[in-house]
Amino acid sequence: MSVGTIAKVDRYRQMILTAAHKSGQPQHLASCMSIIHILHVLYDHVMDHKNDLFVLSKGHAALALYAVLAARGEIKPEDLGTIGHAGSILGGHPDRMKVPGVTASTGSLGTGIGMAVGMAMAKKMKGEPGIVYCLIGDGEMQEGSVAEAMMGALDLGVDNVCILMDDNATHGERSGRVGCKLGDLQMVLEKTKKMPPFLLSVHTIKGHGVRAMEMAPNEWHRRALTDHEYNSFMLEVSDVSYVSATRH
Repeated sequence: MSVGTIAKVDRYRQMILTAAHKSGQPQHLASCMSIIHILHVLYDHVMDHKNDLFVLSKGHAALALYAVLAARGEIKPEDLGTIGHAGSILGGHPDRMKVPGVTASTGSLGTGIGMAVGMAMAKKMKGEPGIVYCLIGDGEMQEGSVAEAMMGALDLGVDNVCILMDDNATHGERSGRVGCKLGDLQMVLEKTKKMPPFLLSVHTIKGHGVRAMEMAPNEWHRRALTDHEYNSFMLEVSDVSYVSATRH
C-alpha cells in the first residue's frame, strides 16, 4: 500500500470525523471507517466516471460516500458538517434526489443490490458501456432480497455488475468466503476490468484506522463524538498537524 494511498485515505477519515463532530449527531462512524478504503480504490483508481456507476447498498455508511463526493467536488465540503440537520441535503442515508453524485437512494438493507442489478441490466439493453459497482455489508447478506438479486443477475446473464462485500467480520466468521485482502483490491479490480468479479468479499476491519473503534466496533456502530474523542482520533489519523477544535 503506497504512502500516497495511506495519506489520501487518512484525509477521508479526517473529513468523516470532522463532519461527524460538527454535526453533533450520532453517526455510523465504525462502518464509515470500514468502507472508506474501498471507496478510495473505486473512486480514485478504478471507476470510469463517464460510464461506471456506484451504488452504496450499505446506506448507513453514507458519510463515507459524502466525504469522497466532497473531495471530488460533487458536493460542497462545508455541507458535510450539516449531515442530519433540518434543511441539509445530507441525510443519514443517501438520497439521489438531493445529493449530487448519488445514483441510488438506499437505507433499508438489501435494497441497493436490486437497484444495481437493474441499472446493469438497463446498460446491457441499451448497449451502453460501463460497470455498476455495488457495495454491501456482510450482515446485509442475511436479507433475502440480496440472494434474489444475485440469482436474478446470474439467470439473466448480467455480467456488468460487480458486488463488493464489506466483510468486516462483525456478522460471523469468514470461513468459506472467497475474497481478497484490502491491499489487493485495486490490483484485483484493475486486472478484471473487462470481466469484473460478480461477488468479491473484501476483508476489512470495522472502525479501521481508529484503535478505539477497532477494539469496540459494536460500541461505535452509531454514536456521537465528544470533543476529546474528536481531537484524539484526529491526531491518530492525521499525518499533518491540525488545529484542535471544539464544536460550536
